[in-house]
Amino acid sequence: MLDRESGAGHGWARLYDWSDLATWTDPSLWSDNKLRSFAYSGSRGHPEFYREDASRGHPYYENTISVRTETDKWIELSTGTRDSALAWSEASATSSAYYRDLVSESETEKYYEFRRVYSAHPRDVILSRVHKSSYLDRSMFDRFHPSPVLGVFRPRPIDEANARELIEYMWANSRLVEFGRPLSRGLVESETGFAEEITYSYTVGGDWGVCDSIVLGRAIVTVDKSTGMITREVEVLREVKGVCHE
Repeated sequence: MLDRESGAGHGWARLYDWSDLATWTDPSLWSDNKLRSFAYSGSRGHPEFYREDASRGHPYYENTISVRTETDKWIELSTGTRDSALAWSEASATSSAYYRDLVSESETEKYYEFRRVYSAHPRDVILSRVHKSSYLDRSMFDRFHPSPVLGVFRPRPIDEANARELIEYMWANSRLVEFGRPLSRGLVESETGFAEEITYSYTVGGDWGVCDSIVLGRAIVTVDKSTGMITREVEVLREVKGVCHE
Protein backbone atom coordinates (compact mmCIF):
# COMPACT_ATOMS: atom_id res chain seq x y z
CA MET A 1 0.00 0.00 0.00
CA LEU A 2 0.96 3.61 -0.57
CA ASP A 3 0.81 5.45 2.72
CA ARG A 4 1.46 8.80 4.30
CA GLU A 5 4.51 7.51 6.14
CA SER A 6 6.29 7.11 2.81
CA GLY A 7 5.52 10.74 1.93
CA ALA A 8 3.94 9.47 -1.27
CA GLY A 9 1.65 12.48 -1.74
CA HIS A 10 4.46 15.01 -1.41
CA GLY A 11 6.79 12.83 -3.48
CA TRP A 12 4.33 12.56 -6.36
CA ALA A 13 3.62 16.31 -6.28
CA ARG A 14 7.28 17.04 -7.01
CA LEU A 15 7.52 14.76 -10.04
CA TYR A 16 6.36 17.47 -12.50
CA ASP A 17 6.63 21.22 -12.94
CA TRP A 18 2.99 22.34 -12.99
CA SER A 19 3.96 25.92 -13.87
CA ASP A 20 5.24 24.71 -17.27
CA LEU A 21 2.53 24.70 -19.98
CA ALA A 22 4.19 21.72 -21.65
CA THR A 23 3.33 19.62 -18.58
CA TRP A 24 -0.37 19.91 -19.43
CA THR A 25 -0.19 18.24 -22.86
CA ASP A 26 -2.93 15.64 -23.56
CA PRO A 27 -4.00 14.72 -20.01
CA SER A 28 -6.11 11.79 -21.27
CA LEU A 29 -2.79 10.01 -21.90
CA TRP A 30 -1.16 10.83 -18.56
CA SER A 31 0.37 7.98 -16.62
CA ASP A 32 -1.10 7.04 -13.25
CA ASN A 33 1.85 8.67 -11.49
CA LYS A 34 1.40 11.93 -13.40
CA LEU A 35 -2.25 11.96 -12.39
CA ARG A 36 -1.21 11.34 -8.79
CA SER A 37 1.33 14.15 -9.07
CA PHE A 38 -1.38 16.59 -10.13
CA ALA A 39 -3.76 15.40 -7.42
CA TYR A 40 -1.32 16.31 -4.63
CA SER A 41 0.35 19.33 -6.29
CA GLY A 42 -2.09 21.91 -4.92
CA SER A 43 -2.67 23.21 -8.46
CA ARG A 44 -6.10 24.68 -9.22
CA GLY A 45 -5.88 23.38 -12.77
CA HIS A 46 -4.68 24.43 -16.21
CA PRO A 47 -2.86 27.78 -15.83
CA GLU A 48 -4.70 29.38 -18.78
CA PHE A 49 -8.18 28.36 -17.61
CA TYR A 50 -10.59 30.99 -16.27
CA ARG A 51 -10.14 31.60 -12.57
CA GLU A 52 -10.93 34.21 -9.95
CA ASP A 53 -8.99 35.69 -7.06
CA ALA A 54 -9.73 33.26 -4.22
CA SER A 55 -8.33 35.69 -1.64
CA ARG A 56 -11.35 38.01 -2.09
CA GLY A 57 -13.78 35.53 -0.57
CA HIS A 58 -15.98 32.59 -1.48
CA PRO A 59 -18.45 33.23 -4.33
CA TYR A 60 -22.02 32.17 -3.53
CA TYR A 61 -24.84 32.47 -6.03
CA GLU A 62 -28.13 33.31 -4.35
CA ASN A 63 -30.86 30.81 -5.06
CA THR A 64 -34.39 29.78 -4.17
CA ILE A 65 -33.15 27.88 -1.10
CA SER A 66 -30.91 30.63 0.28
CA VAL A 67 -33.64 33.28 0.04
CA ARG A 68 -36.28 30.86 1.36
CA THR A 69 -38.70 31.07 -1.58
CA GLU A 70 -38.57 27.30 -2.13
CA THR A 71 -37.79 24.27 0.00
CA ASP A 72 -37.55 21.57 -2.66
CA LYS A 73 -35.95 23.43 -5.58
CA TRP A 74 -32.45 24.90 -5.82
CA ILE A 75 -32.48 27.39 -8.69
CA GLU A 76 -29.91 30.17 -9.03
CA LEU A 77 -31.49 33.61 -9.31
CA SER A 78 -31.05 36.25 -11.99
CA THR A 79 -32.29 39.81 -12.34
CA GLY A 80 -31.84 42.98 -14.32
CA THR A 81 -31.71 45.34 -11.36
CA ARG A 82 -29.26 45.97 -8.57
CA ASP A 83 -32.07 46.54 -6.05
CA SER A 84 -33.57 43.08 -6.61
CA ALA A 85 -30.13 41.51 -6.31
CA LEU A 86 -29.45 43.38 -3.05
CA ALA A 87 -32.82 42.34 -1.63
CA TRP A 88 -32.03 38.67 -2.30
CA SER A 89 -28.54 39.02 -0.83
CA GLU A 90 -30.02 40.57 2.31
CA ALA A 91 -32.70 37.86 2.58
CA SER A 92 -30.02 35.21 2.33
CA ALA A 93 -27.81 36.89 4.93
CA THR A 94 -30.73 37.29 7.33
CA SER A 95 -31.77 33.64 7.10
CA SER A 96 -28.21 32.34 7.43
CA ALA A 97 -26.97 30.69 10.63
CA TYR A 98 -25.22 34.00 11.37
CA TYR A 99 -25.45 37.41 9.73
CA ARG A 100 -22.61 38.72 7.56
CA ASP A 101 -22.31 42.49 7.22
CA LEU A 102 -22.39 44.09 3.79
CA VAL A 103 -19.02 45.84 3.36
CA SER A 104 -18.93 46.61 -0.37
CA GLU A 105 -20.69 45.95 -3.64
CA SER A 106 -19.78 45.81 -7.31
CA GLU A 107 -21.03 44.48 -10.62
CA THR A 108 -19.70 43.02 -13.86
CA GLU A 109 -21.37 42.09 -17.12
CA LYS A 110 -22.05 38.70 -15.49
CA TYR A 111 -23.38 39.43 -11.99
CA TYR A 112 -24.17 41.76 -9.12
CA GLU A 113 -21.87 41.10 -6.16
CA PHE A 114 -22.21 41.97 -2.47
CA ARG A 115 -19.18 41.30 -0.31
CA ARG A 116 -20.24 40.19 3.16
CA VAL A 117 -18.05 39.62 6.22
CA TYR A 118 -18.83 37.89 9.50
CA SER A 119 -17.77 40.49 12.09
CA ALA A 120 -16.79 37.89 14.71
CA HIS A 121 -14.46 36.19 12.22
CA PRO A 122 -13.32 38.70 9.56
CA ARG A 123 -11.73 35.99 7.42
CA ASP A 124 -15.20 34.53 6.85
CA VAL A 125 -16.05 36.35 3.63
CA ILE A 126 -18.88 35.55 1.23
CA LEU A 127 -19.20 37.10 -2.23
CA SER A 128 -22.98 37.06 -2.48
CA ARG A 129 -23.81 37.08 -6.19
CA VAL A 130 -26.87 37.23 -8.41
CA HIS A 131 -26.67 36.55 -12.13
CA LYS A 132 -27.47 39.40 -14.47
CA SER A 133 -30.41 38.28 -16.59
CA SER A 134 -28.79 39.97 -19.58
CA TYR A 135 -25.89 37.50 -19.30
CA LEU A 136 -27.09 34.16 -17.89
CA ASP A 137 -30.50 32.69 -17.10
CA ARG A 138 -30.48 29.50 -14.98
CA SER A 139 -34.17 29.49 -14.07
CA MET A 140 -34.73 26.16 -15.85
CA PHE A 141 -32.00 24.29 -13.92
CA ASP A 142 -32.84 22.84 -10.51
CA ARG A 143 -29.77 21.47 -8.74
CA PHE A 144 -31.96 19.03 -6.79
CA HIS A 145 -33.54 17.68 -10.01
CA PRO A 146 -30.98 18.38 -12.78
CA SER A 147 -32.19 18.85 -16.34
CA PRO A 148 -30.16 18.56 -19.57
CA VAL A 149 -30.16 22.35 -20.04
CA LEU A 150 -27.83 24.08 -17.57
CA GLY A 151 -28.86 27.61 -18.50
CA VAL A 152 -29.32 30.07 -21.35
CA PHE A 153 -26.59 32.45 -22.48
CA ARG A 154 -28.13 35.81 -23.39
CA PRO A 155 -25.50 37.96 -25.20
CA ARG A 156 -25.57 38.06 -29.01
CA PRO A 157 -23.85 37.29 -31.23
CA ILE A 158 -22.34 34.17 -29.65
CA ASP A 159 -18.76 33.80 -30.81
CA GLU A 160 -15.67 31.83 -29.87
CA ALA A 161 -14.43 34.31 -27.28
CA ASN A 162 -17.63 34.82 -25.30
CA ALA A 163 -18.62 31.13 -25.52
CA ARG A 164 -15.27 30.06 -24.06
CA GLU A 165 -15.45 32.66 -21.30
CA LEU A 166 -18.98 31.61 -20.38
CA ILE A 167 -18.14 27.90 -20.24
CA GLU A 168 -15.00 28.37 -18.17
CA TYR A 169 -16.72 30.90 -15.89
CA MET A 170 -19.50 28.39 -15.25
CA TRP A 171 -16.96 25.62 -14.69
CA ALA A 172 -15.21 27.73 -12.05
CA ASN A 173 -18.39 28.88 -10.29
CA SER A 174 -21.32 26.58 -11.06
CA ARG A 175 -19.97 23.13 -10.17
CA LEU A 176 -20.52 21.64 -13.62
CA VAL A 177 -18.47 18.74 -12.27
CA GLU A 178 -18.26 18.77 -8.49
CA PHE A 179 -14.66 19.57 -7.42
CA GLY A 180 -13.42 18.94 -10.97
CA ARG A 181 -10.13 20.71 -11.61
CA PRO A 182 -9.58 21.43 -15.34
CA LEU A 183 -6.57 19.81 -16.98
CA SER A 184 -7.22 20.92 -20.57
CA ARG A 185 -9.19 23.43 -22.61
CA GLY A 186 -10.15 23.20 -26.25
CA LEU A 187 -13.05 24.94 -28.00
CA VAL A 188 -14.49 23.62 -31.28
CA GLU A 189 -17.00 25.42 -33.48
CA SER A 190 -19.70 23.57 -35.38
CA GLU A 191 -22.56 24.79 -37.57
CA THR A 192 -24.88 24.92 -34.56
CA GLY A 193 -22.68 25.92 -31.65
CA PHE A 194 -19.45 25.96 -29.69
CA ALA A 195 -18.27 23.00 -27.60
CA GLU A 196 -15.41 22.98 -25.13
CA GLU A 197 -13.90 19.64 -24.20
CA ILE A 198 -12.50 19.76 -20.68
CA THR A 199 -10.46 16.93 -19.24
CA TYR A 200 -10.67 17.16 -15.46
CA SER A 201 -9.66 15.42 -12.25
CA TYR A 202 -10.86 15.29 -8.67
CA THR A 203 -9.87 13.29 -5.61
CA VAL A 204 -12.20 11.41 -3.31
CA GLY A 205 -10.47 11.37 0.08
CA GLY A 206 -10.16 8.04 1.83
CA ASP A 207 -10.91 7.43 5.51
CA TRP A 208 -8.75 5.47 7.98
CA GLY A 209 -7.68 2.23 6.32
CA VAL A 210 -8.93 3.42 2.91
CA CYS A 211 -7.02 4.88 -0.03
CA ASP A 212 -7.80 8.12 -1.86
CA SER A 213 -9.42 7.63 -5.25
CA ILE A 214 -8.21 9.94 -8.04
CA VAL A 215 -10.69 10.34 -10.90
CA LEU A 216 -9.87 11.38 -14.46
CA GLY A 217 -12.84 12.45 -16.56
CA ARG A 218 -13.92 14.30 -19.66
CA ALA A 219 -16.73 16.83 -20.04
CA ILE A 220 -18.08 18.44 -23.19
CA VAL A 221 -19.96 21.69 -22.56
CA THR A 222 -21.88 23.11 -25.52
CA VAL A 223 -23.45 26.51 -26.21
CA ASP A 224 -26.05 26.62 -28.99
CA LYS A 225 -25.45 29.58 -31.31
CA SER A 226 -29.14 30.17 -31.98
CA THR A 227 -30.83 29.59 -28.61
CA GLY A 228 -27.92 30.12 -26.19
CA MET A 229 -28.84 26.87 -24.43
CA ILE A 230 -25.98 25.35 -22.45
CA THR A 231 -25.68 21.56 -22.15
CA ARG A 232 -23.02 19.10 -21.01
CA GLU A 233 -21.90 15.50 -21.38
CA VAL A 234 -19.68 13.91 -18.73
CA GLU A 235 -17.79 10.62 -18.63
CA VAL A 236 -15.24 9.09 -16.25
CA LEU A 237 -12.14 7.87 -18.08
CA ARG A 238 -10.40 6.04 -15.25
CA GLU A 239 -9.65 5.99 -11.54
CA VAL A 240 -6.32 5.41 -9.81
CA LYS A 241 -5.42 4.77 -6.20
CA GLY A 242 -3.79 7.60 -4.30
CA VAL A 243 -2.44 7.96 -0.78
CA CYS A 244 -3.69 5.29 1.64
CA HIS A 245 -4.59 6.24 5.19
CA GLU A 246 -3.38 3.76 7.79
